[in-house]
Amino acid sequence: MEGNYIITIARQFGSLGRIIGKKLAKELNIAYYDRELIEKAAETMGLPVSSIASLDDKMSGTFQKMLYPLGISSSSTQSKLYEAQKSIILDAANNSSCVIVGRCADYILREHPHVLNVFIYADYKHRLNNCINDLHIYPIEAKKLLTDVDSARKLYHKFYTGCDFESIDGKQLMVDSGAFGIDGSVDLIKNAAKIKFEL
Repeated sequence: MEGNYIITIARQFGSLGRIIGKKLAKELNIAYYDRELIEKAAETMGLPVSSIASLDDKMSGTFQKMLYPLGISSSSTQSKLYEAQKSIILDAANNSSCVIVGRCADYILREHPHVLNVFIYADYKHRLNNCINDLHIYPIEAKKLLTDVDSARKLYHKFYTGCDFESIDGKQLMVDSGAFGIDGSVDLIKNAAKIKFEL
C-alpha cells in the first residue's frame, strides 16, 4: 500500500482503549496520539497547557479531566481548540502512519483514503474491574466515572460531529476488550489493519 494509514480508536471509559492503542502503535512501529493533541492545540493558540490539560483546584482525581475533553475554558476557546486540534490531526495523518485515540478523529478523517476506525467497548463488569485493577481508581469513584466520562464523550462527539458516539456508522471494527483482553484486542486490530491496508 502506498501512503500513510491511520487507525482511529473511539472507546468506552474503562475499556482500556488508550492502553490498547498505545500497545498497537508500538507493535506496528507507528506514531501514537491522544490527549497530547489538546496540548499541541493549546500551544498553537498560545494558551498555557495547564489551562487546557488540567482542571482547577476544585476538581480532584487524575481521571476527572476526562470529563472535559477540551478542558474547562470558555465555549469560544473550546471551539477554537477543536479547530486547532482538527488541523493537527489532519497534519498528523498526512505526515505519517499513526494511531489516534479519541478526539473525534474518526469523523475528522472520514474522507482520508486509508483509515481504519475502531470502537473498543466492554460490559459494565469488565470496565469496572479494569478501572479498579488496571487504572487504580477507587471503586466508588470508578462507578461514577464510568457514567460521567461516557456521557461527556457522547456529548462532545455529538456536538462537534452531529453523530452518535457509539453508532456503528463509519466504524469498520468493533472490539469487545472484555472478551479478548489487551493483547487479544491488539492482535485483532493489527490483523484487521494488515488486511485493510495490505501491510
